[in-house]
Amino acid sequence: MRAARAPVLLLAALACVPLAGCGKAPASRYFLLEAAAGPALPGDAPVVHVPRFTVEPPYDQDRIVYRAGSSAVQVRFYPYDRWAVPLDQMLANLVATAFDGAGGHRFSRDPRTRAADLRLHGHLLWLEEVDTTDGPRVRYRLDLNLIRATGEVLHHARLEGDHPAPATEVEDIVRRMQAVLLDEMARQRPSIAAALAAIPAAPGAVPEKTPLTP
Repeated sequence: MRAARAPVLLLAALACVPLAGCGKAPASRYFLLEAAAGPALPGDAPVVHVPRFTVEPPYDQDRIVYRAGSSAVQVRFYPYDRWAVPLDQMLANLVATAFDGAGGHRFSRDPRTRAADLRLHGHLLWLEEVDTTDGPRVRYRLDLNLIRATGEVLHHARLEGDHPAPATEVEDIVRRMQAVLLDEMARQRPSIAAALAAIPAAPGAVPEKTPLTP
């Protein structure tokens, strides 16, 4: 689908070189990956800080990546369709919002929570469209690690998939990316909550009293 489009765009651009009235290039379009806000939590809820993720090249830029074929070794970029926010920040925002409230914890991107004992780190290996003879697909791999400030890993999750993405526009591809990532996070949410529930109480903490049975 995309492989046939690139040469057409290139020829059109070249054809405009000698002509003064060829007109302007199409305006760039910018896309977001977002999640709906979670439940409200009390102000003293425990916090998991979500720092900026790490993103592997060539995905660490604003251009949206695609491949022309499932076995293609060449990556390509949409010339006018871009991410509105760098993926290292946007994915951290997406994950923090999707997990917020899990296990009674607030998942926060606020810089003031950097000193929190719990952190959720993310590492994106790929996020791209793949054009095949059967239609476009969405391919991704994202590793998440829930750790303590000491570096102890409390939980590891890999979000990985290759899903059909019936689409004719880049906007449809982005919506499909968002949908499959949110589905993955919804499946991971119980495991994250369980990992948080299994954390032993801090030394010196006073256990909650059990009410007396009359």
